[in-house]
Amino acid sequence: MGLHSIRRIHDHKNQVNVTALQQGKVILLSQFPYMNEQEADELLLSIGDTPQVKDFHYLVLVAEDRNKQVLGVAIASYFHDHNFVFLDYIATRQHRISGGIGGALYQRLREEATSLSSVGIFFDCLPDEQELCPHEEERKQNRVRLKFYERFGARPLVGTAYEKPRNDQSVFHLVFDGLGLRDKLNSNVCKGIFQSILESKANKKCSQQYLDEVLSSVKGQVLLRPFRYQSQEGTHTATHTIPNDKKISLVINEGHLIHHVKERGYLESPVRVISILKELRKTAIFETTPVKHFSDQHLAHVHDKTYLKFLKNICESIGTTSTRYGDVFPIRNPARLPKDIELQIGYYCIDTSTPLNGNAYIAARAAVDCALTAADELLRGKQMAYALVRPPGHHAERKYFGGFCYLNS
Repeated sequence: MGLHSIRRIHDHKNQVNVTALQQGKVILLSQFPYMNEQEADELLLSIGDTPQVKDFHYLVLVAEDRNKQVLGVAIASYFHDHNFVFLDYIATRQHRISGGIGGALYQRLREEATSLSSVGIFFDCLPDEQELCPHEEERKQNRVRLKFYERFGARPLVGTAYEKPRNDQSVFHLVFDGLGLRDKLNSNVCKGIFQSILESKANKKCSQQYLDEVLSSVKGQVLLRPFRYQSQEGTHTATHTIPNDKKISLVINEGHLIHHVKERGYLESPVRVISILKELRKTAIFETTPVKHFSDQHLAHVHDKTYLKFLKNICESIGTTSTRYGDVFPIRNPARLPKDIELQIGYYCIDTSTPLNGNAYIAARAAVDCALTAADELLRGKQMAYALVRPPGHHAERKYFGGFCYLNS
């Protein structure tokens, strides 16, 4: 099954996200044999457990199919002080390398970096020059990798000592993607970014002498290497659209209009929902989500079963052609429920202005479905959800209704 969505993991306790991170860990370990399980856990599973004491925080993206099977994962670090993103890893499930998953993940990371108004994306990449990589087979793989990123305009920074051998004799280009906005960096910005990367990401492989040499080599404008594998016109620009996973799920109680009672000054008007919806639809950050129906067992977790039975029965008995209100409020004795309908309404009501009729229960029950649908969206990994409902529910108590609230959705 192909790619369905790419989303950023925010909640590291959500079971759907935990499962996705565990699948991502398997992918990382299969693609990077030098990585051990503890390192993978620190990158993925432990990110949400401890506060970030470093000068960066991790961004984790997962690519999934329709069945929530993870096809690829990207891990990056956002350095807030110098406002840049460092790409740590991109990995796809084995046998999926040519399926466009890696490119989709990287493009999604570019969208994230753009939304942060960052300087751009940086990452280490093994060299494709013979003098820096004498082994032909390795050099061939490095060419493929650098060619891939060049499609996005990302190329190695040149003219500095960054490519000098480190403690373990490893050599890297520092590749920079200016997101279509920058193709060079001034020396002050570049020095701060170089130092942050080398101290945070390569401190065990870099001596102080190497760090000093690299920083002292940064002078004037630091440029990108000329395009080597394709023309500049063919590059992808970074988009400023809102990624789908960052949109807010909007769940609307479309049937709220049936409960429209104009008596007694009418405290809760349908125009509230209409006005809010009009403003929300002017933005691009909401995505309408279909309402799901949930069983009545969820109501019993919040409300007393006797009250639920009363509310449903009284609304059905009143019907949709008339409306009743609580006017007489008897002493609430659980052992002696009033037999008279008027007294029963007052027994369960907390005010004199909340209307009861056949549509009240139908609309309130639909509002519950909306609220539970929004909650289900969060449990499925959505970052935010908004249930726009009428009637509201915040005044409803476990055994009583009022304030135009019947079920505490």
